[in-house]
Amino acid sequence: MRSRMIYCLLAAIIICGIPGLVQARSTETGPKANCITATAQRHIDARHFDAAAKVVRHALTAAPSNPDLRMQMGVIQRSTGQYAEARKQFRFAMTNRDKDRHWVAKCYAEIGKCWELDGDSREAILQYQLALATVPDFHDAEVGIKRTVAMSQRTPNK
Repeated sequence: MRSRMIYCLLAAIIICGIPGLVQARSTETGPKANCITATAQRHIDARHFDAAAKVVRHALTAAPSNPDLRMQMGVIQRSTGQYAEARKQFRFAMTNRDKDRHWVAKCYAEIGKCWELDGDSREAILQYQLALATVPDFHDAEVGIKRTVAMSQRTPNK
């Protein structure tokens, strides 16, 4: 466990600190990609969004079509109030893994959350419904609809 964590941190330092070392394909997976996304996720969990964005942006230069990186960039942008940009990242992430229904539902739910946070309850509910149409019992979408309906009853819609 400890050696994997050290490996991930070293990989992130090398990749972020020395741009010429990354020779990734556009949809890279495997240990290097997993370490990058794990490092970015630790920054996101710690609410260090600038550090997370730096890791993800650098990784995207080598793997611009990687849906996991696009998802993480969307989470970072949503967390910093950049809702329109986040929605673009989630849509991009969806198109690169469109055969995975659970992934598509997750992307729709993330887009719904952006609309919800941006104050557009109608569009948020529409996106959550698309998530449920993709995966009927998708929990995040069910919770998102309940939360959005409750919020819209308290405040007028845009």
